[in-house]
Amino acid sequence: MKIIYKLTLGFLSIVLLIMIVGYVSSNTSQKALQKPIEENTILLAVEAMDKIDRNIYNRIEGFMKYSKDLILQKTILESNQKFEESGDVITHINKEDKDWISAPKKEVTPFMQKIMNNELSNELKEMLKFYEHKYDYKLFGEIFVTNKYGANVAQTGKTTDYRQDDEEWWMMTKRNGLFVRDVEYDESADVYSTDIGIKIDDNKDGSFIGTMKIVLNIAEAINIIKEPETSRIRKDYKTMEYTLITKEGNIIYSTKNLKFLESVPDLSLELKYQEDEHTGKYIRKDDELGEILTVYARSKGY
Repeated sequence: MKIIYKLTLGFLSIVLLIMIVGYVSSNTSQKALQKPIEENTILLAVEAMDKIDRNIYNRIEGFMKYSKDLILQKTILESNQKFEESGDVITHINKEDKDWISAPKKEVTPFMQKIMNNELSNELKEMLKFYEHKYDYKLFGEIFVTNKYGANVAQTGKTTDYRQDDEEWWMMTKRNGLFVRDVEYDESADVYSTDIGIKIDDNKDGSFIGTMKIVLNIAEAINIIKEPETSRIRKDYKTMEYTLITKEGNIIYSTKNLKFLESVPDLSLELKYQEDEHTGKYIRKDDELGEILTVYARSKGY
């Protein structure tokens, strides 16, 4: 073999070796950089979800404590006794419920007015005013209380109906002691919310005496995602986006231009395959942006 060929072959071997070493080094460096980004991003998602969970739990715990309130207990017990003495409870409730539903949406009948202006209702309305003044928006869309027959005994505003014992939230609250609904639009309160149902037991003997429904505005959960710390981190990672979704994969809030409760099929499909995991990640290809890292954290509740 001529010397020129040997030199060329040696030179190409060195170049090839340098390219291989460079590729391996670059790939290793990329993976070394990618790993902490993945870990930090998962941590951010977990922290945000944990704050939302704890926030909802604190609201639930507060109203569980309020279920022992003396005025609330007295109002429910008096209502139960009155219903028992009336005789045909079901006929009475059905009649009032029919009249309630048939009234125009904006009309408040004398019967409704009586319930909405009793001592307990006024106490609940004062509570709502306090939180609205504190947070500068309606933290709670509405609160209402029923007796053990499912009839309203106190409320902060006009509800869509009078009888509640035929509704899922009431039955599950009575059976399980607590009910928390996924995010929906609450027609009665006119807010996007999660509904909380709390069973009310007698302070003396622990027997079931009624329920309480709280309509919690989801703005509180969204504000957690909008917190300054989260915003600061988004500035560091300029392509980072947050999306809060229901268990079905519908949008609750997104830093992208996505509509409320809009379905995101691709996202739902990705998460469905990993539904047994509380946290996870996956990388997908995008024609414009290249590789996109998606991490998620599921609500575990408290």
